Amino acid sequence: MKLITSRVIIFVNDVPRVAAFYRDVLGLEAKVCADDPKEWQEFFAGSITLALHKSDAPKPRRIATKIVFHSDDVKTTKRQIEARGVKLGNVVSTEDFAFCNGKDPEGNPFSISSRL
Repeated sequence: MKLITSRVIIFVNDVPRVAAFYRDVLGLEAKVCADDPKEWQEFFAGSITLALHKSDAPKPRRIATKIVFHSDDVKTTKRQIEARGVKLGNVVSTEDFAFCNGKDPEGNPFSISSRL
């Protein structure tokens, strides 16, 4: 059996607000969906679909998922995102890759990384 990742679903309380972040701040292209946009929205995110799913449940204390977006130039991407009003952590550079961390409007963590 061979499994491949096709979709990552993030459960959020305010789908339109978080969708605006992924679309307008991170620049992901929205996919056309027949679903209610207050309940479900999808974005093209490389080889996967990033989906936002409405949840009325309170946020858990511990978040178990972090989405990593690839960029060849993390420093430039960080500046572009911060110019849109989002604070990101410092760029950490290793011998092999660079990355920085941030959070979406509901506190879900993400990284921008040069590691493929």
